[in-house]
Amino acid sequence: MEFQRADKLLKRYWRGETNSSEEEEMRIMLLRDGGAKLEDHERPYFDAVNRYAHADLPESFDEKILEQIEATVEQNTALRFGKAAAVIILLLAGGYTIWQMPATEKVEVAEMQDAQKAFELTKQALYMFSSELNRGASFAMELENFDATIDKIKSKDGSSEVQ
Repeated sequence: MEFQRADKLLKRYWRGETNSSEEEEMRIMLLRDGGAKLEDHERPYFDAVNRYAHADLPESFDEKILEQIEATVEQNTALRFGKAAAVIILLLAGGYTIWQMPATEKVEVAEMQDAQKAFELTKQALYMFSSELNRGASFAMELENFDATIDKIKSKDGSSEVQ
């Protein structure tokens, strides 16, 4: 009868369905018969459980653990406040930057009633765009002249070496 009870308790134990009193009952049964009811792969586990079941801890163990927990909580709290402060600073900096941006004049082309005014505005925009392109083209020409000058210097240096 006790063998069936121990087998039933073992099955429930491995499924995680036992309470602490049933586990104690099973431990006592296993200690009484030296673990004869256990299979070979179960024996090392229960030997370790029995060895550490009633381990004596030093008196300062609880205090040390509580100190570590409190230190961790304090660090986490400080970290949360730091993160919140960083977010607030970023929001304030972003808001200040947007507030300081110069207001640009927005012209809605669809709202223009005067065709001549629309034509002049478009002409100004195209002129501004082309002047920017011309500035880039002139810079490219300067680079081309620079490359030509370097080639001349190299050819003079090469010709002087040959002579």
